[in-house]
Parts: sequence; structure tokens; C-alpha cells
Amino acid sequence: MDIPDPGKERLSPEEVHAHLRAFTAVDWAKARSLARFAAAGLIGWSGDDLLAEALTRLQEGCRIWRPGVHPLVTLKTIMRSIADGEFKKQKNGPIDQHAVVDGDGPHDDDDSQPVTMSVSEDTAQQVADCRSQLEWIERLVEDDEDCWLLVQLWAEGRRGKVAAEELGWDAKKYDAVRQRLQRRLEPLQEVRRTA
Repeated sequence: MDIPDPGKERLSPEEVHAHLRAFTAVDWAKARSLARFAAAGLIGWSGDDLLAEALTRLQEGCRIWRPGVHPLVTLKTIMRSIADGEFKKQKNGPIDQHAVVDGDGPHDDDDSQPVTMSVSEDTAQQVADCRSQLEWIERLVEDDEDCWLLVQLWAEGRRGKVAAEELGWDAKKYDAVRQRLQRRLEPLQEVRRTA
């Protein structure tokens, strides 16, 4: 990456495009993994939808890419911002995603069944606890990109050879990062054992 101009606050659209064109298959796999993690729990959005929206906003200039910032960090920040905005919209929106539709209204034919939405069994405390644990895990691995990427895949249920292949790692690198990650997660595991 070129040395950034200290007076420059953002990359130009041409520079953004050049950086994205330079992405390898592994870079795109990492970006998709970040997107799936950021979109988790977001109703109506897949990871690919979120990644596409982030790329669109970045290339349109609605979101900025600061010089010297790693491409995956830039994409992660943009996707988390979009996801946070969508979570707020869904939370404060007029439609309660967890409400059960009673089906007492008129029907077009006699065979139609009422449409229902599932009711979440999670309490507010459980949701808050999960979020705080995720934030803690992010803080534990924030200075180690490989550990952070492995956390993303583990959160999605992919481990071992599948995770290594998606990240483009050989078995030796995967095992080294796995061991490093497990050491970093020891404080959280200790708290969970005593709770």
C-alpha cells in the first residue's frame, strides 16, 4: 500500500476501485465472512447483501476509506455501521418481528391458514449477555487479524479443514492460529465456568 498523503482525508473513487480490484480470492472470502458475522440476526439481510451495500456506498462516496487503513478494516467498519442502522430501524419500526398474527381477519378461501411469526424465547438479559460476550471476544482478538477471522468462522459453525480452506491457510497455520485464539479466549472461558 502506498504511503498516505498526510493532508488527504479519503481515498478517491479511483483509488478505492484499484484497491478492490487487487483483492484476492482469500480477501473476498474474508470479506464475506465479516459480512455474514455483521448481518447475523439482521432480518431480511444476508451477509452478501450487506457486503454489496457496503461496496456500493463506498464506491458512490457515501462512505469513506481513509488512507492507510486496511481494506478489511474499512469494509468491516462500514458493514457494522449499516447493520447497526438496520437493527435500530427494525427495533423502532412499526412491525413487531416477534408478534404472533392471530389470523382472525377475512380470508380469500376456506382452505387458507393464518400466517404466524415465531415468538422469540430469548429474554432481553440473554440477548444483552450474548452481545456483551461478543464484544468481549472482539476486544480479546482485535489486535490479531488471523484470530479475529477464525472467530468469525467459528461463530458460523465452520471449523477445522473447512475453515482453513475458506481462509486459504494450510493445516499448520490453522493449528497455530487456533491455539493462539484458544489462549486469548481463556479469560472468557474462566468467567463462564464460574458463572
